[in-house]
Amino acid sequence: MGSGRAGRIGAGTVVLLLLAALLLHLAIQTVPPYVDYLYIKDGVQVAVRLATAPPHNEGNLRRQIEEKLKEREVKLPEQQFVTSIDGQRAYARLNWAVPIRVLWYTHVMQFTVEHAEPLR
Repeated sequence: MGSGRAGRIGAGTVVLLLLAALLLHLAIQTVPPYVDYLYIKDGVQVAVRLATAPPHNEGNLRRQIEEKLKEREVKLPEQQFVTSIDGQRAYARLNWAVPIRVLWYTHVMQFTVEHAEPLR
């Protein structure tokens, strides 16, 4: 009646399904940290631009950036979060790392947001 292979899948199909599952797992792990990075980057740029308008206040700059970090639930050590307003520019720099685990391998995604604008 048939060849006896009804309902069976080949080894190539199994490998393809495993590869697709691995890629889906990788996407689920890497996309959220990258979206956080883009959101925080936009927030830092806006905060620095707002800080260039008088009155120049580093406290407000830092507070606005901290709100963006809190919204995305990103916690940074104090030494990886630098803001300054000097006589010429407003500046912010943030560094953080997110470990990504794929099976037995761990890759660390490094993110840096740095933005400066001249004072008005």
